[in-house]
Amino acid sequence: MSDQQQEENDKLTDHQNGPVRKKFRSEDNSLDSTGLVDTSHENSASCGILEYVTVKNFMCHDHLTFPFSPNINFVQGRNGSGKSAVLTAVVVGLGGASRLTNRGNSLKELVKYGKQTATIEIGIKNCGKDAFQHDLYGDAIIVERKITAVGSGGYKLLGKNRATVSTKKEDLVRMLDHFNMQVDNPITVLNQDMSRAFLNSTDPHAMYKFFLKATQLQQMKDDYNQLDKALRASSEIIQSRKETLPHLEREVEEHRAQYEFCVTLNDKRKKLSELRRELAWAMIIEKEKEEEKAQRELERHSRIKEKIQTKINSLQNRYKEEEELHRNCQEKFSKVTTEAKAVSKQIQAVNEKVIKAKREVKDKEGHHNLSQRKIREIKRELSLLQEAVDKASTDAQNQWSVRRAQWQQEMEKLKQEQDRVKQDARTEETHRNNLSNTLDMKKDALTQRHMEDKAIRRKIGAFVKLRDNSWGHIAETVLGSRIHAFCVDNRSDEQVLRKIMSGINFGRQQQPFVIVCKFRDQVHDVSKFEVKSSQYPSLWSMLIISNTVVANTVIDQMQVESIMLIPTAEEAGQLLKDKAKVPINCKVAYTLNRDIYYPDPNYRIYSGRGQQPARFLQVSVEQKVRGIETELENLRAEMRMLNSSVNEVHTEIQKLEEEVWTSTRKLQGHKRTLDQLRLKLAELQNQEEPPPPDMSQLEEDIKQQQARLTEEEETLKKTEGEIVTSKKKLVEISSDYEKLRKEERNLFQEAESITEQGNQYAAAKNDIQAAINTLKKRFQDTQKQEKGQESALTTARDNLAKQLEAAAKFQPRMDTKRQVNEVKRQYDSLEARLNKERAQSGDPVAITERYKETRQRYLMVSAEVERHSKLIKEIKASLSCRQDKYKKFRKVLSVMIKSNFKVHLSTRNLQGTLNFDFEKNTLSLHVTQMNNGNHSVSSGITRSGKQSKKQEVQPKLAMMSGGERSFSTVSFIIALWHVIESPIRILDEFDVFMDIVARKHAMKMMIQAAKAKTQYIYLTPLELDIMNKNIRIFRMQDPERDNNSSQRKS
Repeated sequence: MSDQQQEENDKLTDHQNGPVRKKFRSEDNSLDSTGLVDTSHENSASCGILEYVTVKNFMCHDHLTFPFSPNINFVQGRNGSGKSAVLTAVVVGLGGASRLTNRGNSLKELVKYGKQTATIEIGIKNCGKDAFQHDLYGDAIIVERKITAVGSGGYKLLGKNRATVSTKKEDLVRMLDHFNMQVDNPITVLNQDMSRAFLNSTDPHAMYKFFLKATQLQQMKDDYNQLDKALRASSEIIQSRKETLPHLEREVEEHRAQYEFCVTLNDKRKKLSELRRELAWAMIIEKEKEEEKAQRELERHSRIKEKIQTKINSLQNRYKEEEELHRNCQEKFSKVTTEAKAVSKQIQAVNEKVIKAKREVKDKEGHHNLSQRKIREIKRELSLLQEAVDKASTDAQNQWSVRRAQWQQEMEKLKQEQDRVKQDARTEETHRNNLSNTLDMKKDALTQRHMEDKAIRRKIGAFVKLRDNSWGHIAETVLGSRIHAFCVDNRSDEQVLRKIMSGINFGRQQQPFVIVCKFRDQVHDVSKFEVKSSQYPSLWSMLIISNTVVANTVIDQMQVESIMLIPTAEEAGQLLKDKAKVPINCKVAYTLNRDIYYPDPNYRIYSGRGQQPARFLQVSVEQKVRGIETELENLRAEMRMLNSSVNEVHTEIQKLEEEVWTSTRKLQGHKRTLDQLRLKLAELQNQEEPPPPDMSQLEEDIKQQQARLTEEEETLKKTEGEIVTSKKKLVEISSDYEKLRKEERNLFQEAESITEQGNQYAAAKNDIQAAINTLKKRFQDTQKQEKGQESALTTARDNLAKQLEAAAKFQPRMDTKRQVNEVKRQYDSLEARLNKERAQSGDPVAITERYKETRQRYLMVSAEVERHSKLIKEIKASLSCRQDKYKKFRKVLSVMIKSNFKVHLSTRNLQGTLNFDFEKNTLSLHVTQMNNGNHSVSSGITRSGKQSKKQEVQPKLAMMSGGERSFSTVSFIIALWHVIESPIRILDEFDVFMDIVARKHAMKMMIQAAKAKTQYIYLTPLELDIMNKNIRIFRMQDPERDNNSSQRKS
């Protein structure tokens, strides 16, 4: 330890051991410590108070130490003497920022000019039951902070014998929290700039913010908001972790499957061996069944042959019987037909007589009717002549002339109306013809957009699939552009389809081909022309075509039956370069590499461009579904457009049909009007009245008509007699005719019966003959099948012998009931799976470790997510509870501050209230001054500017004296002290605006309000006149302005 440090420790020891009165000096500043301190009072001070503050090269001081009393300390000095350095040193030394002191924007500004390092050392008492880590630090904690001229620095926490305990700021913060020392709280440390701003403040929002900050409610509120934000962020993180759980679970399942597979791998090998044995004997059992089946089929065909021969003999006997019956029917039919012809000749002769008699009766009746009409006409003429004679008079001619003129006038009107209606009818007919032509054109245009049902309405490639998708690119190469072609049955459909395609924009794609070919119901038989090779397939055998027309088109256009598919070029070369080895009907061969081989004798090769995936015939199911869905959607869109167009055409057609129907109705109306006019004209013409007759002529006419009437009556009587005679003759002839007709009908019925019976015999004979032919053909087929079954039986016995020889190593025999395909499929699947998983599974130990590790991680993450979710829920409930308690605590603090504020104002004959508005975040201060007449007079209004509701309003609080305003503010601060605990209080220039009386009252009030376990440090530029044993006063030397100025200049 250096001599300087030893000297400082001796001074600190002297300061702590009893009442002192010393004088401390530095190179440029000095202070007098006056004031007697009772050592007994120091014992009652709580831990966390400041014992001393030492600064080196700090602000304007080279070296200065401040030993403090445990209770009340005054630092008095003029402006510029460096007293505020005490406050700044405490704030900065205990971790506060330089901006809190308003002495600079950065720490490097606090280093004395010309120096490289500044040091702050603060001693903090650490005794009693509330001591902070007493075993490490002892009775005192020394905080040392160094600041360099570039703004950097560090902390040290020193304990017993000045041993370094920590250099971390976190430990310093932890210690300050333990002692509740808040250097950034204005109630703990109030610098002079903040003091001036606070004393002059009239903003209720600023007062409310000061209240929140002083009571730490703002920090609580910020902490709660930060916690709420952190909870939301944590909830999002937990939710994202929950979303990852299914992926982790699937990973666990995958590793578990691999692990279980490794465990069961030996069992699967044993099972594979058993399946191989079962497969061998299943094949033997199948061959045995085939042998038994072939034997049964052979016996069955022999029995069928015998039955067929028996049936043929029986049917031949029946055929002879039916043939004899049919011959007898033909003879009977010939006899009846001869008789019917003779009767028909008689009927024909009688019929001629009937017709002649009817004609005669009809002629007689015609003469009779004519005579009757003549008689009625003569009688009517006589009546008219008699009426004319009776009505004849001298003025008849005049009346006839008037009526004649009226009749002619009506005739002329009707003719004009008839001409007008004819003109309207011609116009309407022209309009209707035009509408009909337009309607026919629309219907023809609509009809031309339809093809016959036989057209292939999808591309050829839509009907083509492959048995082996690896040959898809070869199939596309052979089919070429025809894969997009359409098939139609006739040239008319081709024209319609080409017309439709001409209106479609195919973009960069070529317009599809249209192939015209005759549609057939059966696929061409290409067995004679297909490539004959047991080793390599033809392209035709590789294709699966679902449409007969497309299949025939592919055969006709591409000759796919003569194209052979060989996987590699080596195999193709060895097979096709020798004419003896070339398969029958092979014209060309393709390899997977798209090489083209033409066989010997015209052997040549065209190299391909490499294997590539098929564009159209080889796609995955998902791609095919997506392609079909896309095509379906496009077709639906196109169908909607076509339907919309067709609907529009139908609408136009319907509208035209309605107009045609309306025009037709109008034309029919005009025709009816014309008919009515013609009838009226005819009626008027019939109503034409002849001129008045001559009387003598009328009488002569009457005589002539009477003579004619007598003659016609005699003729009528004669005709009636002739009619009666003719009718009797007609009845006799008709009776003979009916008898002959009845005889003829009976003969025809008998002939029809004989014909029907003969047809039945003939049909039965034909059916029997057809059945005999069918049975003979069946007999021949059965003979062929019998020979085939004999060959199949021999083959089955040979195959069974080979299988028994091959199964000799799979003893003993296994009588399985399963089919060979089922066992083979299970064996192949298990073998492929074993080979694949054996290659992919890797080391079983590593798989087991990965499974356990993944499962442990999944369980840990699940438990962690569950635990954190529960914790977040509990924290949210706790936060809600704390926020409720925060509001209650805020209310309690406001009530306590109001009460203490009133008490402290009363020491200077003042009354005041504090109005808290927690909704608007405002704090209003009301102050009233009591006069000597025992009634109070308002001396101010709220700081928000609203007038007091007292009857007498005095000037504003801002217009009161500075001392009164400062005293009210100090009263508010002391009221805050009573509710906020802190081991230290530091106020800088709190009394600068007070008058002597106010300052005296304020000093007295602050001393009285001082708590025994709290340390108070007051900085003032004014002189002090206080004598109290619990108060220590430090007087700073006056500043040397000239020296300071010269120092700054240098």
